[in-house]
Amino acid sequence: MDTLIREHVAPVTRAAGFAKKSRIFRRAAPNGDHAFLHIDADAVDPEKSVFEVSFWMVPLPSWEFRVSEPPRRRFRTEFPPAPAARTAATWAREAGLTPDPAGLLATFAEEDSDFAEELFFRMLDQLGIGPAE
Repeated sequence: MDTLIREHVAPVTRAAGFAKKSRIFRRAAPNGDHAFLHIDADAVDPEKSVFEVSFWMVPLPSWEFRVSEPPRRRFRTEFPPAPAARTAATWAREAGLTPDPAGLLATFAEEDSDFAEELFFRMLDQLGIGPAE
Protein backbone atom coordinates (compact mmCIF):
# COMPACT_ATOMS: atom_id res chain seq x y z
CA MET A 1 0.00 0.00 0.00
CA ASP A 2 2.76 2.43 0.92
CA THR A 3 4.49 1.77 -2.40
CA LEU A 4 1.28 2.54 -4.28
CA ILE A 5 0.88 5.79 -2.34
CA ARG A 6 4.53 6.79 -2.74
CA GLU A 7 4.68 6.08 -6.49
CA HIS A 8 1.21 7.02 -7.71
CA VAL A 9 -0.68 9.15 -5.19
CA ALA A 10 1.98 11.32 -3.54
CA PRO A 11 3.35 12.89 -6.75
CA VAL A 12 -0.12 13.92 -7.92
CA THR A 13 -1.27 15.25 -4.57
CA ARG A 14 2.02 17.06 -3.99
CA ALA A 15 1.64 18.77 -7.38
CA ALA A 16 -1.87 19.82 -6.31
CA GLY A 17 -0.51 21.44 -3.14
CA PHE A 18 -1.29 18.74 -0.58
CA ALA A 19 1.04 18.01 2.34
CA LYS A 20 1.45 14.36 3.34
CA LYS A 21 1.58 12.86 6.82
CA SER A 22 1.37 9.08 6.96
CA ARG A 23 -1.52 8.16 4.65
CA ILE A 24 -3.31 11.49 5.06
CA PHE A 25 -2.93 14.36 2.62
CA ARG A 26 -4.01 17.87 3.66
CA ARG A 27 -4.33 21.11 1.73
CA ALA A 28 -5.34 24.52 3.03
CA ALA A 29 -7.36 26.65 0.62
CA PRO A 30 -6.67 30.40 0.32
CA ASN A 31 -9.82 31.11 2.38
CA GLY A 32 -8.60 28.85 5.22
CA ASP A 33 -10.80 25.83 4.53
CA HIS A 34 -8.97 22.49 4.57
CA ALA A 35 -9.29 19.44 2.33
CA PHE A 36 -8.20 15.98 3.48
CA LEU A 37 -7.57 12.82 1.49
CA HIS A 38 -7.06 9.62 3.47
CA ILE A 39 -6.08 6.27 1.97
CA ASP A 40 -6.35 3.21 4.17
CA ALA A 41 -5.82 -0.50 3.58
CA ASP A 42 -8.58 -2.97 4.40
CA ALA A 43 -7.50 -6.47 5.36
CA VAL A 44 -10.47 -8.32 3.87
CA ASP A 45 -8.69 -10.64 1.45
CA PRO A 46 -5.05 -11.73 1.84
CA GLU A 47 -4.89 -12.38 -1.91
CA LYS A 48 -5.93 -8.89 -2.96
CA SER A 49 -5.02 -5.31 -2.18
CA VAL A 50 -8.18 -3.69 -0.93
CA PHE A 51 -8.23 -0.08 0.18
CA GLU A 52 -10.59 2.80 0.72
CA VAL A 53 -10.20 6.45 -0.06
CA SER A 54 -11.91 9.09 2.08
CA PHE A 55 -12.09 12.76 1.23
CA TRP A 56 -13.53 15.49 3.37
CA MET A 57 -13.66 19.24 3.63
CA VAL A 58 -13.28 21.13 6.89
CA PRO A 59 -14.52 24.75 6.77
CA LEU A 60 -12.29 27.37 8.39
CA PRO A 61 -14.43 27.94 11.52
CA SER A 62 -14.44 24.22 12.27
CA TRP A 63 -10.69 23.95 11.58
CA GLU A 64 -9.90 26.90 13.88
CA PHE A 65 -12.04 25.38 16.61
CA ARG A 66 -10.27 22.01 16.34
CA VAL A 67 -6.69 23.28 16.28
CA SER A 68 -6.99 26.19 18.68
CA GLU A 69 -6.94 25.90 22.44
CA PRO A 70 -8.90 22.96 23.86
CA PRO A 71 -12.61 23.42 23.08
CA ARG A 72 -13.64 23.15 26.74
CA ARG A 73 -11.31 26.00 27.77
CA ARG A 74 -12.34 28.04 24.74
CA PHE A 75 -16.00 27.51 25.56
CA ARG A 76 -15.41 28.62 29.17
CA THR A 77 -13.68 31.78 27.91
CA GLU A 78 -16.46 32.69 25.49
CA PHE A 79 -19.34 31.62 27.76
CA PRO A 80 -18.26 31.99 31.40
CA PRO A 81 -20.66 30.27 33.84
CA ALA A 82 -21.66 33.28 35.99
CA PRO A 83 -22.90 35.60 33.22
CA ALA A 84 -24.52 32.63 31.44
CA ALA A 85 -26.39 31.66 34.62
CA ARG A 86 -27.53 35.28 35.21
CA THR A 87 -28.74 35.58 31.61
CA ALA A 88 -30.59 32.26 31.79
CA ALA A 89 -32.24 33.18 35.11
CA THR A 90 -33.28 36.59 33.76
CA TRP A 91 -34.78 34.96 30.68
CA ALA A 92 -36.69 32.47 32.83
CA ARG A 93 -38.09 35.21 35.12
CA GLU A 94 -39.15 37.28 32.10
CA ALA A 95 -40.88 34.17 30.73
CA GLY A 96 -42.88 33.90 33.97
CA LEU A 97 -40.89 30.98 35.36
CA THR A 98 -39.22 30.54 38.74
CA PRO A 99 -35.55 29.83 38.11
CA ASP A 100 -32.91 28.59 40.54
CA PRO A 101 -29.96 30.96 39.84
CA ALA A 102 -27.55 29.15 42.21
CA GLY A 103 -28.43 25.80 40.66
CA LEU A 104 -27.95 27.20 37.16
CA LEU A 105 -24.53 28.54 38.14
CA ALA A 106 -23.52 25.16 39.57
CA THR A 107 -24.69 23.35 36.42
CA PHE A 108 -22.98 25.79 34.07
CA ALA A 109 -19.76 25.63 36.11
CA GLU A 110 -19.71 21.83 36.20
CA GLU A 111 -16.64 20.37 34.57
CA ASP A 112 -16.65 17.81 31.80
CA SER A 113 -19.48 15.36 31.95
CA ASP A 114 -20.29 12.37 29.79
CA PHE A 115 -23.93 12.90 30.64
CA ALA A 116 -24.96 15.95 28.63
CA GLU A 117 -28.56 14.76 28.62
CA GLU A 118 -28.59 14.72 32.43
CA LEU A 119 -27.16 18.26 32.54
CA PHE A 120 -29.71 19.44 29.99
CA PHE A 121 -32.68 18.16 32.00
CA ARG A 122 -31.19 19.53 35.22
CA MET A 123 -30.89 22.94 33.53
CA LEU A 124 -34.53 22.77 32.39
CA ASP A 125 -35.59 22.08 35.98
CA GLN A 126 -33.41 24.94 37.25
CA LEU A 127 -34.95 27.29 34.70
CA GLY A 128 -38.33 26.38 36.17
CA ILE A 129 -39.54 24.58 33.07
CA GLY A 130 -39.76 21.15 34.69
CA PRO A 131 -41.20 18.02 33.13
CA ALA A 132 -44.06 18.23 30.66
CA GLU A 133 -47.49 17.58 32.13
